[in-house]
Formats: sequence, structure tokens, C-alpha cells
Amino acid sequence: MHQRISYSQQAEDILLDRYFGARQGTYLDIGAYHPIVDNNTYFFYQRGWRGTSIEPIPQLHELAQLLRPEDSNIAGAILDKGSTATIYKVLEKGTSVERESEAYTKYRRGPISWYDGLPYSGLSTFSSVVASRHSAAGYPVISIDVVSLTFEQLIEDFKVREPTFVSIDVEGVEEYVIDTFPFAHWHPEIFVIEATSPNSDRGSYTSWEPVLLEEGYLFASFNGVNRFYLRQDCADRLGIFQTPVSSLDHFLRAETVMLRHRIALLEKRIRQSHGRSNG
Repeated sequence: MHQRISYSQQAEDILLDRYFGARQGTYLDIGAYHPIVDNNTYFFYQRGWRGTSIEPIPQLHELAQLLRPEDSNIAGAILDKGSTATIYKVLEKGTSVERESEAYTKYRRGPISWYDGLPYSGLSTFSSVVASRHSAAGYPVISIDVVSLTFEQLIEDFKVREPTFVSIDVEGVEEYVIDTFPFAHWHPEIFVIEATSPNSDRGSYTSWEPVLLEEGYLFASFNGVNRFYLRQDCADRLGIFQTPVSSLDHFLRAETVMLRHRIALLEKRIRQSHGRSNG
């Protein structure tokens, strides 16, 4: 049986594929992070879906332009803070600005290096308080100004159409994103939303979940990090989300595929080296 490849952090894309099957649609990825690694929408991009990604970190936005050119990739953040907002880029422990620049240059060489790893921790935040905590814990933190956007701008200026599903990972500002979501214009079938505090297993959804419930969504599933919500008129398919993703879903993680590829390349080089030495 042909195995699918999951690019999400916890196989969220496989659970979504269980629901959507062979359908085509569109997505909105708010706080997209890397366009492939730990990404909830790349699986669907590979399937022919197209959509919109919103990412404030310039290097990650440019990678989206390079690796997913058929998407609408928007640089910025959904925040009502005037024309710009300050984001605190949180790098991995033990890294530096120089390492960030070196890794980014390597990424731009081509898709073969897309899983080598940029030195971002995934903890970048708009909260100076949270950034201070990360800094105290030993993470390098760099503040930069980024474009601040509203949903009204997405609809009117960028002509973003109604998404089939929405993925939200905005490290602590989920409440604002949900509170200002344009339900009068868009009513996606599914929301996938990070529902724990940054770098913690503590739930962070009580402030924004009531908005979704009032707008006609049902809680469908929680995988330890993300909560899934299904539009009420699709309630007959709620059972799809009740069974956790497992080996019975017949998929491989992207890291596994990449490691197998690299092992195969190394084995080939070893054989070639032995052949030359024996010749």
C-alpha cells in the first residue's frame, strides 16, 4: 500500500486527510512557520490544494515564496497594532545570528536541503513578557518589526477567498485572531488551532473557544497540542476525529523519509568508493 507522508508536527495533516479524502480545497495558514517542516498545509499543497500562508518572520516568508510559489504567501501578522508590530524571534539554544544567516543561505540552495534545519525554536512571540522568559531560559531572542495586518486587508487588498480549513499557530495571540475572524464572510469547515501555552502542556483555549462554539463549531479532537473544530452542519462526520492517528492510517513522517533518502545516498557513495578502491 502506498504510504502518505506527514509533514505536520503530530500528523494533523493525516487526520485532516482522513476527513477530506480526495476532495480539493483551499487553506489559510496563520503563523505558517516553515513552509514544509512541521507544517499543517504542505501535505495538501502536494495534493494540488492551494491557499494562503501568513508568516511574520522574513526568512521563513521568503522560503515559502521559494518552496511554495503557487500559494499566496503574505509577510506579516494578524494583529491590530497599526502598520507594524514587534516580534521576538526566538532561536534555538546555543545558536546565534551568524548561524541563522548561514543556515538560511544553505536553505536557499535548493529543496535537497529543506530539512537541514533553520535555527528557529518555533517559540517566536509578540509578547515581550514571554520573550523575556525564553531569554532567561537560555534562548537567543532577536526583536524585529513586521507588517501588521487585519482580516479586512486579507479580504479586500489580497483577495483571499474563503478557506476550506484554517490552521492557526500564533504563539499566544490566538484569542485576537479568533475574536477578529471574519465569520460574516468566511465559514470554514475546520479549524486547527494550537491550544497550549508556548513550550507548555497548559491549555490556553478557554478565552477563545467560546467564540467558535457560538459561531456554530463543534469541538472535534485534541492531540495534546492542537484542538480541531468542525462546522456544525458537518456534524455527521464528527466520528472521523474520535480515533487518534495511528499506524493504521498508513503514513510515514517526513523526517523518516528524509533520513532514509540520506542513508541511501551514503550507502551509494560507500559502494562507489569501494568500487574505485577495488578497481
